[in-house]
Amino acid sequence: MCFSATASFTAGGVILLGSAFALKQLPTPKSMRFLACIPIIFALHQLSEGIVWLGIHERIGASLYQAASYFYVLIATAFWPMFIPLSVYMHERSYAKESTPALRASVLLITVIIGSVLSLYLWWSFTMYSPINVSANCDSAGHCHSISYLFDMPYLIGVVDYIYVFIVILPFVLSNNLYIRYLLGSAFLLSFGVALFISDDTNYPSIWCFFAAFISLLIYYVLGRRYNSVAREKS
Repeated sequence: MCFSATASFTAGGVILLGSAFALKQLPTPKSMRFLACIPIIFALHQLSEGIVWLGIHERIGASLYQAASYFYVLIATAFWPMFIPLSVYMHERSYAKESTPALRASVLLITVIIGSVLSLYLWWSFTMYSPINVSANCDSAGHCHSISYLFDMPYLIGVVDYIYVFIVILPFVLSNNLYIRYLLGSAFLLSFGVALFISDDTNYPSIWCFFAAFISLLIYYVLGRRYNSVAREKS
């Protein structure tokens, strides 16, 4: 399997176009907007990695390369742990507050709080504590297939990855919407397992983000079903 600037730019472009088409067809009430933004952010994320690939191959200036690397790490590590739990929580709060058990709603809120704390900790780690080390993983023939984004952390080094995965997947599992729970939750968890299987500890985040970006388009399918269901109930 080979990832490259072409793959990242293509993924970003396809997801961005798919998002634009879906949003044109799908009304987006306030409660849906957080979830609806996820594929768009994933698209920008993939486009930024395309720029990182160009920087690795010295096809762009150092300042643009550094900015793209910082943006990629910011979204991958410090944004998703806060935004994903918040997105699901806002959706549940607006559409399912009467049918969502109080305990489940409370756990969702806790994931928002823990995710926000984790986001702040990771952001502080790669901005204040340690520089970001970006490197391409290449084979013996010199063909590069993935990128590693590494930085040091002062605490929880051995468990941060587990907390991260738990925080970004658990909110989907806790959703009262069965499509969010089983379709999105299972798909994101499966993509994590596949990324971990075909890569190593240093580059699986980049590969997981690539897979998750395409999976995120399923959000529009889920939101479409939710909107149609609510519209039928009101009619």
